[in-house]
Amino acid sequence: MTEHHTLGQLRDDLPFAILAPAGFFVVFHLALRNVIDTGQTSYAQYLL
Repeated sequence: MTEHHTLGQLRDDLPFAILAPAGFFVVFHLALRNVIDTGQTSYAQYLL
């Protein structure tokens, strides 16, 4: 029963674990792309 419960939680957390970092990247990219002077590089390259 514990293994079944753990696998269920893993399945529930997996989309968040994948989408949260991507969402943060998109939000920071859109919000800060004109705020920080990155010189010749694009803001996306600056973040990475």
